[in-house]
Amino acid sequence: MVVHYSMVHSDGDGEEKGELMVERKHTGNLWTTTLKTTAGAFGGKPIIPAAINNMEVKLESDRKTKFHAKYVNPTKNRDIHIDVDRVPGKSAHVVITNGARKHDLTFKVGDLNFKNMDGVFNIAIDGTSLGEPVHGKISGSKNGDVNVVQMELEKGNKKFIQIDTKIKKNLAAMSFEARTKYAILGGKIAGKVLIKLADNVLTLKNTDGESNSIELI
Repeated sequence: MVVHYSMVHSDGDGEEKGELMVERKHTGNLWTTTLKTTAGAFGGKPIIPAAINNMEVKLESDRKTKFHAKYVNPTKNRDIHIDVDRVPGKSAHVVITNGARKHDLTFKVGDLNFKNMDGVFNIAIDGTSLGEPVHGKISGSKNGDVNVVQMELEKGNKKFIQIDTKIKKNLAAMSFEARTKYAILGGKIAGKVLIKLADNVLTLKNTDGESNSIELI
């Protein structure tokens, strides 16, 4: 689908022209969706904001092992590309670039069975982020009726993210409780989060490292 537009400004600035293109296609084993806007040269203040009148968004995937996304917007200084190559059930290689800025991460999976989601798994993370080494892991374990999910991530050999979540649920009673402890940037940002559903009441509570709390019910 292509839309051509033309608007004559009553203030005498002239004619504003442009184009919007939306395309969805299936070629071989790849599905591709593209949205692109183009604006002609115009000396006045445009009706269509400059932030969106000259950009491109493209998504491409085989829905199994490959995914590519592109967002180019010169006005916002964006040239973002995301590439994901996946070996189902084993690993995923993710590369994210924005101009010269680059993140290159590999996720390797162990003990994760999508046919029997018992909450026990291990995911190793290795790569680089903006030129610094990144290492970490995400693990899941089970202790009785409590599932535990932990995440540890180091960047440049310094603690970057630490998350410890304990989840308890009762499907018959339609109740759920998740308690999370988090520390970011080596503890510069830290606190606890409680998410609880009981008796049809949902409670959200965040307590920061100085014991200040925000609670929503």
